[in-house]
Amino acid sequence: MSIEDAARQFRMEVLRLARRIGEDRVTDVIGAAQFEVLTHLHDRGSATPGELARLESVTPPAINRTVNALESAGFVRRIGDPDDGRRIIVEVTDAGHALIEDTRRQRNARMRAEFARLSREDRAAFRRVTGLMAEMLRG
Repeated sequence: MSIEDAARQFRMEVLRLARRIGEDRVTDVIGAAQFEVLTHLHDRGSATPGELARLESVTPPAINRTVNALESAGFVRRIGDPDDGRRIIVEVTDAGHALIEDTRRQRNARMRAEFARLSREDRAAFRRVTGLMAEMLRG
């Protein structure tokens, strides 16, 4: 197999795995894109809608629809910026934090089950590949 073929196959399998992992969500109340925004807020902290739009590379109206859906579901709330009364900050609610943590637990459990079916040698190979992927992402 050529390097080009190996790279293409690897890319395709990583994307398939990412989609499969992304399907594991504790709720169907919000979609994948909304869940991604909630994850950013959970991991990075509160943000303005403008910051979220830039982070997600979407338009302000698109991020407002996303925030509206997350707010309607009870996963985020809008608060006034204490430093600038004209600005709004979006923050994750306790329910939003719990959703992210529960989903991560579910995804980790699924991956643990998948890895448990592998031989010791194959698990070691995955650890090596995971390290190589981390290096690729840093480089």
